[in-house]
Amino acid sequence: MPDLPATPELDKMQNVKHQSQPIGEFMEWLWSRHIVLAKYESDEEMRPRPISYSIEQLLADFFEIDLKKVEEKKRAVLEYLRNRSTSDGSS
Repeated sequence: MPDLPATPELDKMQNVKHQSQPIGEFMEWLWSRHIVLAKYESDEEMRPRPISYSIEQLLADFFEIDLKKVEEKKRAVLEYLRNRSTSDGSS
């Protein structure tokens, strides 16, 4: 049976959870009060535009976590666990 796949992105997420959790809660609190983040477009008028990223994506960008890799690793771990369960005869 193959070994459990390495999960560096998942590990990174776990390591920053104590930092990202309060930031995410604060952002949710802001959004519940209709306060949104905005960024300036590169036009002459410098008009702010609302940011359309999810809180999860903004936090992942800030902490340099690749959410696509996270999803791939989650799937790989689930597949590993399924295969392990099947080979143990406990399915």
